[in-house]
Amino acid sequence: MDWVEAKDRATRFMWIHGPVGAGKSAIEQTIAEMCHNAGILAASFFFSRNIAGRNDKSLLITTLAYQLTVSIPAIREHVGCVLNDDPHLLSRSLETQMLDLIINPLRRAITVQKVTAQAQPYVVILDGLDECGDADAQRYILRVLLIAAQLRSIPLIFLIASRPEQHLRDCFEDKILGPLTTRLVLDDKYHPDSDIRIFLASKFQDIKEMHPSRAHLPQLWPLEEDIDRLVEKSSGQFIYASTVMKFLYSPRHWPPDRLAIIFGIIPRGKSTPFAEMDALYLHILASADENLPNALEIISFLLLFRHEWLIPNPSFVASFLSYRRRELTLILSDLHSIIAVPTSPEDETPLHFYHASLGDCLLDHSRSGDNFFIDPGLGHKKIAMLIMENLTNPSGTAPLDNYCVLLTIFRVH
Repeated sequence: MDWVEAKDRATRFMWIHGPVGAGKSAIEQTIAEMCHNAGILAASFFFSRNIAGRNDKSLLITTLAYQLTVSIPAIREHVGCVLNDDPHLLSRSLETQMLDLIINPLRRAITVQKVTAQAQPYVVILDGLDECGDADAQRYILRVLLIAAQLRSIPLIFLIASRPEQHLRDCFEDKILGPLTTRLVLDDKYHPDSDIRIFLASKFQDIKEMHPSRAHLPQLWPLEEDIDRLVEKSSGQFIYASTVMKFLYSPRHWPPDRLAIIFGIIPRGKSTPFAEMDALYLHILASADENLPNALEIISFLLLFRHEWLIPNPSFVASFLSYRRRELTLILSDLHSIIAVPTSPEDETPLHFYHASLGDCLLDHSRSGDNFFIDPGLGHKKIAMLIMENLTNPSGTAPLDNYCVLLTIFRVH
C-alpha cells in the first residue's frame, strides 16, 4: 500500500481498548518495534500516572515533535526555525504547538518533495491515554490530535491504547472522530487463556532452571491443576498471571510456599503479592466519585450471589436494587475497565467482572481498606431483605422467578 492509497482511507485513528491487564501496552510496544523496523514509526508516548512528566498533557506535543525531527529529518530545519522565531512557543497551547511544531513543518517538507516518497503513512503511538490527567485532559488531547488527523495531506496515523472508559468511548464514537476511527477490542475472541497458559508454563520453567532453590524444588511442581487454577483466576488478563509469577520468583522465598499463599492455603503474613493490582483496582473504583456507594452496592450483589441459575442482566440487577435501567449504566460508567457493562439500553448481556481477583481484593479488608471493603455479612443481610421485599412487593420490571432463585441461593449460602 503506497501513501496515495493510504491517504484516501478513512482511518486516521486506531483505538485499541480493553480492560485492565489485557496486554494493551505489550501490544503497543510490539507494534512500535515493528513500525520502527519498517521505518514508519514517527513517534511514541507512553503515559503513566505514576511517573512525573508522563501523567499530564503538557509535554506531549513537544516530545512527539522532537521524535518527528529524528524519524523525518526533512522537518528538522523547519522546527528549528519556528523555535528560534518564537522562544515562548513551548509554553503556548497544545493546539498552537501542534500547528507550529508538527503540521506546518510537515506541510513544508511535503511541498518540497521530501516526504511524499514514504511508501506508507507514519505511525504515532500513544499508550495509556486513560492515565493522563482527568477525563477533560484526555478529551483535550484527542481534540488536538484531531487537528492533524483531519488534514488528509498530513501522513500521520495515530495508534492509541487505553482502558474502555465511558468518556473515551463517547469521543471515539462521536460524529467527528467516529468515522476516522478503527477499533480493536481485546476480548475473549482472541482466546487469551491459551496464551496465558503458555506464559505461565514458560515462567514456571524459568523458576525451575534459575531460582536459587531450584535444586530442591519438587520434580512435579507445579501440578497441572495449579496452572489450571491460575489460568482461571487470570480471567483472560495477563496482569494477574504476570503479578503471580513475579511474586513466586522472589529469590529469598520458597516458591511452593509463595504459590500456597496465592491460593490462600497458608497465611500471607506481611506478603503483599497483589499490592500493585489492588492499587489499580482501588484507583479505578475511586474514579466513580459520588457514585461509589451505589457502585459498591451493585458490585456487592454481583460478588455475593454468583450462581449458574442467576442471570444478572442489567434490567434485573437494576430492578432488584431499585434503580432505573439507565441509572445503573450511569453509576457504572467509570468502571468499564473492570466490569463488562453493556452500553446500549437494549443490550441485556449479563454484567460480569473482567478480573476474578477483584472480588478477592474487595472482600479482604486488609487489601481494600475502609472506603472499598465489602462486608459479606452485611451484604448478605441487605440482599436477604431486598429478596423478601421484592417477593412481597415486586416491581413488575423483572421476572418473579429470578427472586425465587435468589431466595433459594440465599438459603444455600
